[in-house]
Amino acid sequence: MVEPVARIRPYKTEDEKQVRFLIAKAAMEGLASANMKTILNPVSLSLWVLLTAFLIQYMGWWPKPSDGILAYISLMLPFGSAVVPIILFSDWNNRWYFEDLSQRVLRGPDMVNFQEYYSKYPASGIWILEFADRLIGLIALDASLSERNNPEHKDSEIKTALVRHVFIDEPYRTTGIQKDLIDYAVQSAFTSDPSVVQVKASSSSLREYVQKGLDEAGFKYEGVTETAGLLSLIKNAAESNVQVYDYLDRIPGYNDAWSESCPEILNLVENAPASIPIEVIVDSVDTVLADNESLSGTYKFLRSLMTLISSRSKTSRLILHISALSKLLPLLISTAFSPTLTQLIAHPPVLFTHITTEYMTPPPPLSSDAKFWGIFIPISERGRDAENLVFGQGGDGSGGQDEMVVEVLVRGRSDASGRRKAVERFLEGWDIQKNQPVNLSQMSSLASIYRRKPIVEEAPDPTQNVSFNLHLTPSQLESRARVPLPYVHEAQPAPGAILYDPDSADDIDDDDPDEDLDI
Repeated sequence: MVEPVARIRPYKTEDEKQVRFLIAKAAMEGLASANMKTILNPVSLSLWVLLTAFLIQYMGWWPKPSDGILAYISLMLPFGSAVVPIILFSDWNNRWYFEDLSQRVLRGPDMVNFQEYYSKYPASGIWILEFADRLIGLIALDASLSERNNPEHKDSEIKTALVRHVFIDEPYRTTGIQKDLIDYAVQSAFTSDPSVVQVKASSSSLREYVQKGLDEAGFKYEGVTETAGLLSLIKNAAESNVQVYDYLDRIPGYNDAWSESCPEILNLVENAPASIPIEVIVDSVDTVLADNESLSGTYKFLRSLMTLISSRSKTSRLILHISALSKLLPLLISTAFSPTLTQLIAHPPVLFTHITTEYMTPPPPLSSDAKFWGIFIPISERGRDAENLVFGQGGDGSGGQDEMVVEVLVRGRSDASGRRKAVERFLEGWDIQKNQPVNLSQMSSLASIYRRKPIVEEAPDPTQNVSFNLHLTPSQLESRARVPLPYVHEAQPAPGAILYDPDSADDIDDDDPDEDLDI
């Protein structure tokens, strides 16, 4: 009897129906785990007991002592009935997330044509796991991540691949075969395209076999992207790492119980646990400056805060929200305050259309970096001119834009070799409604710029518009090449020497060398 064999093979066109079904099944299989975890959560169990007690009390089902111990078995009916609304509510609350997830997956760019999508790049691919000629699993690896992030540079090297889909049939998950499937796909990506330097994947604790396979394959945990359904409400309420300190009611001269908030903030940061990284966000530096009524005092406070954060063993950050016209801004962006800096400056899109129209200088790469920044920086620093473009005659006002352009200035970032780079400055778009970054070419407010033909600056050709011919024929070029050049020395250079022939006026007397000086 021939034993069944497991094998991994590339995707074929005849696998399409099964692959679509398994991908949709993988998106929905976390629903059962989410419902079970919700029901077994301590909050749900407490609610279950309370509902049971309320139902028994309301219906008068408490057994009498004279009925004996067996009468308490009748309480199983209300106990089982009380959990039904919890189950229904858990499924109703969790289902919308997984249905939305399955819709997002099924509408993904790869679902239109698997064969075409995963054949664009050498590192991309979709592989099928078979056992006894039966499809029991699949994995899809997408190496087009760099192109989607930067559609203007489609020929740029691909650096990151993404695991889009992983699925193993239930009976085979305990064998750990998912690790072999993941290892095969990752190794294939690295072998097919050396430019791929990392592979990323998203997993969930609701799909434990996938998470276990990724861990065993060497994937490192980066962070939580999202939480699902009712679990997110319970988890976020119990495990929130954000601590908010509101000092808005501390206004100098407004009440007698006013106390300065700066020392308290410094004390909070100093006493924060040293084993974890922290991010300190000052929501309004301008308000702190107004309360302190001292530019130097506010800078001293922020400098002390920065010193405390920099001295922590875990990498931490200080995030400041400040007006572009604040007097503190030049002090805070100086290297004396911090050698490393990431500054984000929001600009209205109309500023870029204005520069493109009036100065014929669209944003890079449609024009050179040096030319664009040489024009953009002086104009953007004149805040009143930018405000007139928005709030002036013909402007959109404060409520007419759903997009903005963010100027990003980065200082002190290190490259892959560890060397610290100089200041970098670039632009990124931001969609306010979707709350996500977008490429400048995809912004509707800048569509008029990117519909134009790029401005190509070419050096003038001196051979154009002349009355004589400056070009040589092949025979003329050959004749010119045979002409010996007078300044080409074929012989070896002679050693240096000074040759001097005395003339009649010279009266060289070794006994009296100064005779000709008429002294």
